[in-house]
Amino acid sequence: MYRYILYSLISNFIEHNYLRIQLSERKFKAQALELAALQSQLNPHFLYNTLDTINWKAASLVGKPGELNVIIENLSDILRYSLEGSCSLVALRTEMAITLNYIEIQKIRYKEKFDVVWEYEEELLKYNVHKLMFQPLIENSIYHGIKEKEGKCRIKIRIGTSGSRLHIAVIDNGVGILPERLAQLRARLEDESADPPRSIGLINTQKRLKLTYGESFGIRSRSKFGWGTAIYLTIPID
Repeated sequence: MYRYILYSLISNFIEHNYLRIQLSERKFKAQALELAALQSQLNPHFLYNTLDTINWKAASLVGKPGELNVIIENLSDILRYSLEGSCSLVALRTEMAITLNYIEIQKIRYKEKFDVVWEYEEELLKYNVHKLMFQPLIENSIYHGIKEKEGKCRIKIRIGTSGSRLHIAVIDNGVGILPERLAQLRARLEDESADPPRSIGLINTQKRLKLTYGESFGIRSRSKFGWGTAIYLTIPID
């Protein structure tokens, strides 16, 4: 009898303290999350103010806005876009608009070395896609294909549908990828633990697609050395 009472008292004491510790941990985690949220609000605010200051200073040094001002303004728009809101999905028309900011920055950097051609139907712009989805695909075309090739090049972004799926292709006529390197890229895209520095943008995009839509969706790559590279991705239409 006494053993039972003692056991009950100990059990109640442990249970009570366990619940108290849990509540304390939850409160601590909530406070930590709140602090992180406040910091995430502060850091972009600091970045925007810093960029504005640099923008103003750059214009004042030459007496008028120039290419540096265009780059800073576009970068500010991209930062604001990437950090605002809690949802990672946006309308295709919104994603395309911010992609133009990135393209303008790269065109200044590479002195109009390439053109970008968009092929799509207006009715597709309502569908949702990931934020900053096009940027790593275009970056891949520029850094690993176009900048290494003589003369002016072209990137074609083709968007279409079939059934309940949205298909996106980013195709360039850069130098292309050697077969052995293409095989390595494909293997890395399928390796969940992969994080190679030269393809981190594509792998990040691949992981986001698979986490959001499932293993049957993601990136495919094709390339012919001397001719160019094409990156394809497919997502379900919501």
